[in-house]
Amino acid sequence: MKKLMMLLFLLAGFSFAGNAQTAKKPAAAKLPKALVQQLNLTADQQGKIEAIVKTKAAKLDSLTALGDKLDKKSLRQGKKAVNDDAITKVNNVLNADQQKIYADYRAAHQQKAKAKKEGAEPTPPAN
Repeated sequence: MKKLMMLLFLLAGFSFAGNAQTAKKPAAAKLPKALVQQLNLTADQQGKIEAIVKTKAAKLDSLTALGDKLDKKSLRQGKKAVNDDAITKVNNVLNADQQKIYADYRAAHQQKAKAKKEGAEPTPPAN
């Protein structure tokens, strides 16, 4: 009886672990509040940029869904193209001062991601 119970718990554990590993997180489709405040966006700009971000998220999700059918290099290139396109479109909505702030924000975000990937503590952004 004990062996049977142990076997059932073991099988249940494997099924939960398998589901946890296959669940994919959807791409973020919202602008960070801190970025909105830093850029001092107008309502019109915010609406346009949110539409760009939602489109980008949908495209990234569809690429991720195709991930099994594409090799890693093609998937990476596709995601980079989607990101670059979104960055270009966002920059077209922003004025020159906002573009500078956005570039600084992206550089800090990339530095933080690189530090996280390397396992080092990220340096705080200079204000």
